[in-house]
Amino acid sequence: MGYICILLTSKSHIFCIYLICLCAFCLFNSCKKDLISSSNQALIFSEDTVVFDTVFSTIGSITKRIKIFNTTNKDLNIQKIKLPSLSASNYRFNIDGLSGPEVSDLLIRAKDSLFIFIEVTVDPLNANTPMIVTDSIEFMLEDQNTYLHLVAWGWDAFYHTPNAQRIFLDQNNDTIRFDYYSVTCNDVWNNTKPHIIYGYAIVEPGCLLEIDAGVQVYSYSNSGIIVGSPFEITTPSSLKINGTAQEPVLFTHTRLDEFYKEDPGLWDRIWLTANSIDNEILHAEIKNGRIGLQVDSNLNSNATLTLKNSYIHNHASLGILGQGSKINAENCIVTNCGQYLTALTLGGDYNFTHCTFANNWSFSSRSTPSIVINNYYETSNDQIISRDLLAANFINCIIYGNQLEELSIDEDDGAQFNYEFKHCALTTELNTTEYNFSNCILNPSNVIVDGVSQNPFFIDLENKDYRLIENSVAIDQGLSTTVMLDFDQNSRDALPDLGAFEFSP
Repeated sequence: MGYICILLTSKSHIFCIYLICLCAFCLFNSCKKDLISSSNQALIFSEDTVVFDTVFSTIGSITKRIKIFNTTNKDLNIQKIKLPSLSASNYRFNIDGLSGPEVSDLLIRAKDSLFIFIEVTVDPLNANTPMIVTDSIEFMLEDQNTYLHLVAWGWDAFYHTPNAQRIFLDQNNDTIRFDYYSVTCNDVWNNTKPHIIYGYAIVEPGCLLEIDAGVQVYSYSNSGIIVGSPFEITTPSSLKINGTAQEPVLFTHTRLDEFYKEDPGLWDRIWLTANSIDNEILHAEIKNGRIGLQVDSNLNSNATLTLKNSYIHNHASLGILGQGSKINAENCIVTNCGQYLTALTLGGDYNFTHCTFANNWSFSSRSTPSIVINNYYETSNDQIISRDLLAANFINCIIYGNQLEELSIDEDDGAQFNYEFKHCALTTELNTTEYNFSNCILNPSNVIVDGVSQNPFFIDLENKDYRLIENSVAIDQGLSTTVMLDFDQNSRDALPDLGAFEFSP
C-alpha cells in the first residue's frame, strides 16, 4: 500500500509526513470502524461525518483517515470528487495520491476500498468563542451523488510567534541563532481569547508576565515559556499566574482532537531560570508536556516559586524539576509522569504541604521512583559537585505509585542534607530507623471493597479523581497547619486529612 502526496499548500511537506506515518500505521492496523451504509448506496464511508475538535485559527488540524468502500459487484468510476467551494474551502484532501480540491475519473474496483486523507485550517476570525466550519466532499457517480460531511470547531486566539533573535556561541564556538517570542515589560495575558505559543516565549530581563484567571495557553511542539534570560546573568524576571478556584489557568498542547487529547510530551515546559525571582503560580493546570515546571536556583532569599492549588500531570518526563531552587508548595496535585513526579536536585530549599503525588503512569514502563531528593550533580567528567540541601520538607502529603519504591533519598556527604517527611503516607520500603520519617504511614495495604482490592487513598485513579475514599488511610492523619482550605476550597478540621483534599462524605 502506498500513497504519493501532491498537496498544493505551504504545509505540504507536513502533510506528506502525516500521510507516510498514517500509511505505515495502516499496514499494521486494520480499520475496525463500522461502515456507514444504506441499501441504495454504491459508496459507503467509515464515518459519514468527519469531525475536527478543536482547531485553532491558522493552525492546521491533524490528518483524518476515512475509508471509502465500493459495495457493488462491479468496478465504479467516480467521475468527480470535489469540495463544492473548491480552493475557497478551509478543507484539503488527498485520495489515492491525488490532491483536491477536485479529482476526476478515479476507479474503485468491485468490493474494494480507498482511503481519503483530510485536513482543515480555520481562517482567523475576530471571535472569542468557538465557531463551526462545515463543508462536504461530493462523490459523483453516473447515477448517484454521495456526500462526506465535514465539521470543524474553530477558535481564534492570540498568537505568540518568534519576533526576536539571539545569536551566541556554543562551547565549540559555533554560532547559534535562537528565535523566540519576546515578552516585554510588563505584559498581561488576558482571557478574552486562548493564547498559542509557537516556539518559546521568553520574559525579557527585568520584566513581569502576568497571566489572568481563566486564561488557556496552548503550546506547539518544542514550545513553552521561559522566565528570565537563559543566555547570561542579567536583571531577573518574574511570572505571576493569577488563577482562581473558579477560573484556573490551563497550560497544554495545541492538539485537542480526541486522539491526542491526553498525549504527553507534545510541548516542552515552563522554565523558571536562574534569572527569575518571586514567581507565583496560583490555581493552574499544567499538563501533557515534557516537563511541567523546571525551577532553577534563585538570585535572592525569597522563594523562586510559590505554588498553590495547582494540578500538574501527564508529562513525559517530570512534573516538577527543582535544581538548587527554593519552592514553597501547598494544596498541589502532581500525577502520572514518565520518570519522576518531582525531582529536587542540586540541593536547594523546598517545602511541600498538603500535596498529593500519585504516579499511575501507563504509557510505557517506568523504573524510576516518583520522588527523588539529592544534594549534588555529576559533571560530564564524572566529578561530583555537592550543594547544600537546606530543606526538603514534606508535611501532610501523600506519595503513592504503582511501584514498590516511590522514594529516592540520595545524599552526598560533601554538603548539607536536611529533609523530613512529617505526617505523610508513603509508598516506600525505606524505614524510619535509617530515614527521617515522622508519624508517617509506610506502605499502606490495599483496601478490600466487596472482595475487590482498591487503592488505599483515592476515589478513582483511572479517571484521575484524587479525592479520598470513605475508608482512606489518609483521613484524620494530618498535622494542623496554616493551610486551612483544601484544593476544592473546603475547610480542614482540627485533624486534617493527608494530601490536597479534605474528605467530604
